[in-house]
Amino acid sequence: MALTTTGILPIFLIREVRLDQRGSPTRTQQTRHSATFTQESAMDISDLKDDLYELYRNRSSYWVRDIPYFKSSCSKILWKLGPVFTERETYGDDDIYKTYMTETCGTCVATQVEGPSPGVQGIAKIRLQIPDDPENPSSTKPQRSSSRLAFEYYNHRTLTELGCTCIPKLLDYTLFTQKKGDPLPGGFLFILVMERLPGRNLVNFADLPMSERDQVRLAFAKSIREFYAFRFMHNDPDRRNLMWDPENKKCYIIDLEDAYQIKVHA
Repeated sequence: MALTTTGILPIFLIREVRLDQRGSPTRTQQTRHSATFTQESAMDISDLKDDLYELYRNRSSYWVRDIPYFKSSCSKILWKLGPVFTERETYGDDDIYKTYMTETCGTCVATQVEGPSPGVQGIAKIRLQIPDDPENPSSTKPQRSSSRLAFEYYNHRTLTELGCTCIPKLLDYTLFTQKKGDPLPGGFLFILVMERLPGRNLVNFADLPMSERDQVRLAFAKSIREFYAFRFMHNDPDRRNLMWDPENKKCYIIDLEDAYQIKVHA
């Protein structure tokens, strides 16, 4: 998938940026990274085995193709991306852009190759606009962004800056324009890298022992109280939007594209 850049999140930041890294490194960079990408910084997804199996089974579409590398236009950090292990389409009227929009979002493991912390891993979400009618892609007007994209970025950035401990922290992001050969040339392609959390999601909450379920309930109560304290709400109560870390007895709230901040009026 070829990548070029446009304005970074036009809803919040109106400025042009330039991308030097277009999806995959040069031949020289490939050789250098192959030699320096040590075992310590290799992509370790062994502890995600159960989650990966679950997510592969539930992948609903295959629009998002694997992107080997990307370089953030803002941080200049180079990330190596693993294979996409889950993808989900959403569609409907966009409240900000006032148009019907179809988009998809794929998830993969990201490993920092060049930057302040080589080897650090995160989770990358790759969100892109796709044709409303796959049989007639030209009938879809390309858009620079979407409400879901904007909310996800804004919520991650704001809660990270506020020091919220119950969400995955924002690590990096960049916004591209799809090129010829991509699902919708001219449409947006956004990559957000967030903190990789310990534990797993709570889809199988009912299978946990009663004692652990009680621990989850207590941890969730603490997390949602913190979330509310920052004046944020979440519109999607699905258990897949919660991560449980049994070792530290911590519950995390994820998938922040469905969250919003409550504004206080004086």
